[in-house]
Amino acid sequence: MGYKIYTRTGDLGQTALFGGRRVSKGYLRIDAYGTVDELNSYVGLVRDHLSEEAIRTVLKTIQDRLFTIGANLAADPEKDLPKPDLFVSDIELLESEMDRMDETLPELRNFILPGGIPPSLLPCGPMCAAGPNGWSWF
Repeated sequence: MGYKIYTRTGDLGQTALFGGRRVSKGYLRIDAYGTVDELNSYVGLVRDHLSEEAIRTVLKTIQDRLFTIGANLAADPEKDLPKPDLFVSDIELLESEMDRMDETLPELRNFILPGGIPPSLLPCGPMCAAGPNGWSWF
């Protein structure tokens, strides 16, 4: 049998990191992997709205990497636990995809207002920026 969606360990404002240590739900790592998890959900939402298989495949790869980032953030930094790796090739994939998209977009001369896409997809951009902006501690 797989994992259950509940732990039966009670709440009391705490949760467990991979490795078992209980920490406050206000702990920075919990906030960070929650942000990554939220972004991953939005990337899945975007993927579900697209029909072009090549882009869907790239977004699935990005979701996998976001899951890896979340796993690393959820691991207790005080324990030597095996964690999935991120690679330079993961960054290169993102950069090459952004470069490819940039080729088809008009030159950006100023900030733009969100819009022109289904409203449920609008949070994706800010979610992408929210994580790294608050992670100088990591």
